[in-house]
Amino acid sequence: MHKIVITSFFAILLFSQTFAQSNSSSPYSRFGIGIIEPFTFGRGEGMGGTGTALSSPFEINTKNPASYSVFKYPENSVFELMYEGVKKPNGRPFVFQVGTRGIRTDMFEGELSTSKYNTNLVSLSGKFQLQNYWAMSFGLQPVSSIGYKVSTTDTVTSDDYSSILKTNYSGEGGLNSLFWGNSFYYKGLSVGVNASYVFGPIAYTRTTVLQDGDYAAISNDLRRINVSDFAIRTGIQYTNDTIFGNFGFTLGGYFSNKTELNALQTRFFTRSVLQGGRALTDTLLNDTLSSSPVNMPSEVGVGLALHSKKLTFTADYTISDFSDVLIAGVQTEQLTKSGRFSAGLEYVPDARSKSFLKTVNYRLGAHTEKTAYLFEGNQLNDIGISLGFGIPVTKSLTFINLALEAGKFGTPTEHQIYENYYKVHLYFNTGAIWFQKRKFN
Repeated sequence: MHKIVITSFFAILLFSQTFAQSNSSSPYSRFGIGIIEPFTFGRGEGMGGTGTALSSPFEINTKNPASYSVFKYPENSVFELMYEGVKKPNGRPFVFQVGTRGIRTDMFEGELSTSKYNTNLVSLSGKFQLQNYWAMSFGLQPVSSIGYKVSTTDTVTSDDYSSILKTNYSGEGGLNSLFWGNSFYYKGLSVGVNASYVFGPIAYTRTTVLQDGDYAAISNDLRRINVSDFAIRTGIQYTNDTIFGNFGFTLGGYFSNKTELNALQTRFFTRSVLQGGRALTDTLLNDTLSSSPVNMPSEVGVGLALHSKKLTFTADYTISDFSDVLIAGVQTEQLTKSGRFSAGLEYVPDARSKSFLKTVNYRLGAHTEKTAYLFEGNQLNDIGISLGFGIPVTKSLTFINLALEAGKFGTPTEHQIYENYYKVHLYFNTGAIWFQKRKFN
């Protein structure tokens, strides 16, 4: 067991730099702490991004930390049949999860269009059962992502003088979470908490070029913000397996309070003049500014799941409050409260069948969201659908989850950027049994 935990811990440290890479190409990531990354898992990705009321014995659902302690096989669920060959193991289960995601984003503004591609790790985590009522989880996952490049061109005129002013805005980086979670289970009720160390660099660059013949004035303003602090996320789930006959249900909820993170801001500002083949550059500012707070928004989610041995239906509703979020001590007026509704179905034809296609978990989901982003006083919408497949490896604790997602962000107008996105989610989960008791004849 110790070897597994130590190996998992060093794997998380090894891949921490991979998580630090931006997983966004959206110009809207310039606001606040960037595009918020949803805390979900392979099963939930195929069901519209749900997860508040979902729990799986051999998957890690970080959306709701109360789910960690559910190693029990619900009587009215597919898991009772799916893991029949390894049910009630003589020992305590350990689960390791790796999740990746690829995104294609098509961006449109009027008649202009461009496409961007990103691929990143989104989950690297483990969980293990300490007691029948207590489970622990740990891992690394992204919190937010910033990655954009925007250019504007203006004409500067004064009397009979005219020149071109071009401004380039860019940003990269994002926040990551190194978390440690605990969950406790008693008679259908489970509660959990994640304690996270949130860290990451954010860099904003603004470059202006004033061009007039062979004369050019260039200014470059680079701001770096390094975030490092702690945050808490709590969750609860209640499951009743028999109240509806062949169906059981789970109610779930989670809460993350608004968190003020410590951040250190540095600024590097230069100005260059090019004329007649000569260049002169001055450094106007190169300093570490006073520490300024960076805020993570508060978030609350509720969910319901109905499950039988073939069918699961689940629905979530989440509210996030970005209205008073600060970035380096400055409030962003383009952000407000958001609300998201998501729902999903899962169907397993026959978990006991020897036919591969009948044991696959088929999933379908959708979501609609009034996002936190404001444009000309209107909130931008995000709608999408997903299709997923859960592939169990026969008589083992290994599971492969594949989900395909397509959606639209924003509204097509002449002066507004909107996006069509296509995502591929791939999660690999594998389990092991440790502290096994040996039996002798």
